[in-house]
Amino acid sequence: MEIIWTQKSVQRLNEYIDYIALDDYLKAEKWAFELIQKTELLVNQPNFGRIVPEFHNQDLREIIFGNYRIIYRTSLAQQKVFILTIWHVRQLPPDFSELR
Repeated sequence: MEIIWTQKSVQRLNEYIDYIALDDYLKAEKWAFELIQKTELLVNQPNFGRIVPEFHNQDLREIIFGNYRIIYRTSLAQQKVFILTIWHVRQLPPDFSELR
C-alpha cells in the first residue's frame, strides 16, 4: 500500500507543528516524526485503525496518536491509503465533506 497525504492533511499537520513549536521546536519536530511513523503502519496493515465512530462509515478509519486523531480512507483497488485530516480530540470533528 502507498500512503498519500491529502493537501488538507498536510495543512493540518503543519498547523499543529507550528503550534507545538511555539513552546518547543524540538518537541514539535519529534511529535511530527512520530506521527508520520505511526501512519507508516498502514502500508502493511491498512485496516489497523478503528472505524470513525462519528461518521459510521466503513471506509473512514482513524488512528489515535496521543491527543490527535489521524483520519484516513483505504482504497484496496488502488492499493493506496489516503490520509485525509488530523484533528485534536478537543476540537469539533471535521465536516464529512472535508473528508472526501
